[in-house]
Amino acid sequence: MSKGGAIAIGLLIEKFQEFLENLFEPKKKTKLEALYELDSVIKTNFTISILEITEERLEVISSKLNQIDIRTLDEIIVLIYSCVNSGIKSELIERLKKNPSLKKRLLDLIQFTENKSNTLSLERNNIKNSLQHML
Repeated sequence: MSKGGAIAIGLLIEKFQEFLENLFEPKKKTKLEALYELDSVIKTNFTISILEITEERLEVISSKLNQIDIRTLDEIIVLIYSCVNSGIKSELIERLKKNPSLKKRLLDLIQFTENKSNTLSLERNNIKNSLQHML
């Protein structure tokens, strides 16, 4: 077999391997898909929505927020922050972006989560630092 033929077969095997990996690997959700899925989960399990969390007074929703576990609260904070600071377009993201107090609300949510948790989250802390610099 010639050197060129061996290279061609090697490339073919490599491409076939990539094809098989993509075929059997679960499809990764986009941030927007994850945000909508999270919204659905918290509506079902905790009777509160992402928009309520970002728009209602904290005193009004704190009893519902207390029911939500730390991991889910962190996921809410991270997904809202990353979606709003990306170029993603959707009705939900646009409504979040129009909220003039969203940054303050995210800081309030971070503080609420930190008060509820006894563990340090680097991701939460990085978002907190970024938001504090923006305000």
